[in-house]
Amino acid sequence: MQHGRVVSSHLFVYGSLVVPIVMQTVTGRLFRHAEACLHGFERFMLEGRVYPGVAEAETRSTRGRIYFDLDEDAMARLDYFEADDYERRTLYVELADDSLVPASVYVISDILLYLLIDDVWDEAKFVAEDLENFLKQTRNWMADY
Repeated sequence: MQHGRVVSSHLFVYGSLVVPIVMQTVTGRLFRHAEACLHGFERFMLEGRVYPGVAEAETRSTRGRIYFDLDEDAMARLDYFEADDYERRTLYVELADDSLVPASVYVISDILLYLLIDDVWDEAKFVAEDLENFLKQTRNWMADY
């Protein structure tokens, strides 16, 4: 604990970062991961973008992936990647064995909530249609890190 907040070295993801090659492109390495669920948040597409954001929604849940044991360098690279569009929060996520673990989660910034649209993000569609170009853009973005 630090300043009354849980500090986590785990990361829950629900969009482009669920694809391990995207995570590797951002952080420079792979991490152990598992399926997980974030309760009290809903995933929405961002208007004009190929990736989603999550916003608080008391009765909803978002399925995704948790990456374990990230170091400070990986988290700094992820903060750069997510930029000002998201704020990193520490929230509890549920694992397959029903245990709850603290994990960092990038939640859409309040000033960008207006970009959320009620459209479903589809991992298979993202991989088939958008991944190649997204990886090129990500490599370019991270080259400036």
